Amino acid sequence: MNPIALHIKRISDTAATGQPLSIGVPLPRGYAATVQQLQLRDLNDEPINCDLSVSQTWPDGSPRWVLVRFAITEGLATAQLVSTASDHTPQNPFEVVEGPEEISVRAGEYEFLLARDGRGMLPRVMNNGYLVWGGKVADHRICVTDDQGVEIDLETESMAMESVGAHSVRWHVRAKCLTPAHQPVSIDLHFTLSAERVLSCRCVVHNGARARHAGGLWDLGDPGSFMFRALKLCVSHSADRIAIRTRCGEKWHSADAASEIGILQSSSGGENWQSPVHVDAEGQLPAIMTGQPNGYRLTVDDNVAEQGARCQPVVDIAGGNVARYQASLQDYWQNFPSGLRCSADALVCQLFPDGGSSPHELQAGERKGQSIHFSFGDDSDALDWVENRAIVVLEPAVYQQACALRYSDGEPLDRGYDDLLEIGLSETAGYVAKREAVDEYGWRHYGEIYADHETAFDDGDGVFVSHYNNQYDPVYGFARQFALSADPRWYDLMQTLASHVMDIDVYRTELDRAEYNNGLFWHTDHYKQAHTCTHRTFSRHQYASDWSGPMGGGPGPEHCYTSGLKLYYLMTGDREARETVLGLAAWITAYYEGGNTLVERCLGTRQDLHQTLTLLKGNKTFRYRYPFSRGTGNYIRALLDSFELTGDNDYLTRAETVIRHTFGPSDDIAMRGLEDVEHTWFYTVFLQEVAHYLDVKREQGTFDTAFEYARQGLLHYARWMVEHEGPSLDYDKLEYPNATWVAQDIRKVEVLYAAYCYATDQRESFLQRAVFFRDYVISELRKSDTAHYARIQIILLQNHGPSGLLHLERATEAYSEALIEDDCFQSVAGILGEAAGRWGRALARFNPAREIRWLRTRFQ
Repeated sequence: MNPIALHIKRISDTAATGQPLSIGVPLPRGYAATVQQLQLRDLNDEPINCDLSVSQTWPDGSPRWVLVRFAITEGLATAQLVSTASDHTPQNPFEVVEGPEEISVRAGEYEFLLARDGRGMLPRVMNNGYLVWGGKVADHRICVTDDQGVEIDLETESMAMESVGAHSVRWHVRAKCLTPAHQPVSIDLHFTLSAERVLSCRCVVHNGARARHAGGLWDLGDPGSFMFRALKLCVSHSADRIAIRTRCGEKWHSADAASEIGILQSSSGGENWQSPVHVDAEGQLPAIMTGQPNGYRLTVDDNVAEQGARCQPVVDIAGGNVARYQASLQDYWQNFPSGLRCSADALVCQLFPDGGSSPHELQAGERKGQSIHFSFGDDSDALDWVENRAIVVLEPAVYQQACALRYSDGEPLDRGYDDLLEIGLSETAGYVAKREAVDEYGWRHYGEIYADHETAFDDGDGVFVSHYNNQYDPVYGFARQFALSADPRWYDLMQTLASHVMDIDVYRTELDRAEYNNGLFWHTDHYKQAHTCTHRTFSRHQYASDWSGPMGGGPGPEHCYTSGLKLYYLMTGDREARETVLGLAAWITAYYEGGNTLVERCLGTRQDLHQTLTLLKGNKTFRYRYPFSRGTGNYIRALLDSFELTGDNDYLTRAETVIRHTFGPSDDIAMRGLEDVEHTWFYTVFLQEVAHYLDVKREQGTFDTAFEYARQGLLHYARWMVEHEGPSLDYDKLEYPNATWVAQDIRKVEVLYAAYCYATDQRESFLQRAVFFRDYVISELRKSDTAHYARIQIILLQNHGPSGLLHLERATEAYSEALIEDDCFQSVAGILGEAAGRWGRALARFNPAREIRWLRTRFQ
């Protein structure tokens, strides 16, 4: 097997040595039988110290995606992943000794001592028998203060070793905050120690409470929020000299043991730093912003030594002849407010600096993770890579040969389509420019996309705040473009957005309605300011006092996107992304399947009665359980993504059930009303997921009845599309005719291309119509003055692929010619039978406590 090249791309040539790296590598089928047959080597064929683990397998159990963790060494520009005939046992550079009270992890002359009871949550660090960290145990800890500035007690719940490898050791500590109101607030510390003596700590604070969201409105100030003044990581040490610099290459500010150095980034340092995106529950900018000049201030003994717009500081701490270490907070200015304070006795990493009269508000179900890196050694430049991080890239052919991306096998892709996508990287109209326009920075906002298309009807002079919240899965689009271009700019957009989505956009609670728990919040309501709902769609300020229309809501299945997080997990190894995909699948399942409570069944009888009366009047109605909508398509997508991550066939079986109970090859398509484009355009989203299901089954080599049902159903609708479907803007009854409708027509290309791939006759008609829609979309958008809008760009990203492959010949499998006989219409007997089944399941699972909980979450 040919080696797979891993190229290290540096933003800067300075000081990347020692940086820990990770990259998910997709492998062609049969590349290696086990992960032990893989080895990382340099171009001189010398082995590189690394950790290898399997993220996904092929149907035969062999590795399909492998996560590679290693570090940059002097002169390393390209590494090679090779497959060999024999297994390899890498040399372990760590010595781990488990004692009754502490676990000792030794890396060279350094020893890291992990308390089994997790006290303080931070390890103590020894160097040649001398204490580097933790001299004053009481000051060596995580510190959280409530909204009055009183420190909150922490109770450690667990401390667990996660892995010991050839490159790194990983462990996890969890504690709960003993708040006076008994809120379910927790803090997780995820540690990674590399063989190069770099200790990385990801601190995640999470409010697991439920919001009250009265009236379906989600403003700041909700009773479920956790209000706190500060969250700090405090390292106890004994130093002779402390120094700090604001950026790589800048001068060091030094002080002796009697002084204190501090730096505070109170705002973004950008032109629009006072944007209303940052308002608190009262609609005001926090005091920590208004009480400081824009940007950062560096002080020595409270005297200003330097100030400026944006910084990425590194602290260098020396303790005589005993030890030395450096520290830096990742994405320091981007996640403002951020602070560092250092004295002879302690280093304080202010993940949330003291907000004073404007405490920080962590909304119910919200969390925030931030990373801190420490390097132990004499090199003061050892952490310069935190500002100028290198990344690992693979050649696009690696993804194509491993079938890692759907519809990416073929060159060249459509140049006109790719030219449109390049707008997203434009300095004036791209995603970063949009971020600057609204100052989409700060701990809650960094990584988010500005929904500038929602400003179409705004004629005000101020900043119009609207959040995109991952609609149409830009995480997937960014990841795909990174894989196909190896451009680090796409990687940065993917990584920052994925982190934001997992922390802020997902409603991480188990205490609210089942159809809300762990769901994804919608984008800001159309053409309205976010005001004080932040990323939670609906604010009370969006409605006039005499408003009489619909108001509010919550997470809904038509806004469920999992493929980007799945691909992000496979590319980076971030297990939180994997768990988030599975959580979203559980959420959307709860939405559509319900909780089988008797109360739900009682409410559901109205629908049964309505259908029965419709039939008794002589009218026809479909027998299907699920709506013919994008929400159902998202449901199928979440189940398929979960199947691909876990290999659990239950997910695939459930996807087949959803497909069979949504459409069929005998449907009377005229009854669907698809000519009402405004209210039915999203049927193509559902058909795209049917095509996705067929691709998964074909890859599994399973051509059973369920496959044939879906295939014939897809072709049935595709034939209708060839005969009846045209550009959406040709229809007269659109409320807002604009270029978004043009972009949405690109979905028709994928549906028709899939029909071309899976048909056994009339294939050319599908291909010709796909070419028509492809050319129409590209031509119209190239003429549009709104093609830079976020929604248009992201629709193109999500649906990238088929348009570039229309010139390729596609062979077809030997599909069955037997037609699936299926009755698409409902009957009274069918209604009664299904109702009896639902009542039986509800009675079998009857539990008074569950019934009460269902009611309580809706009326409290």
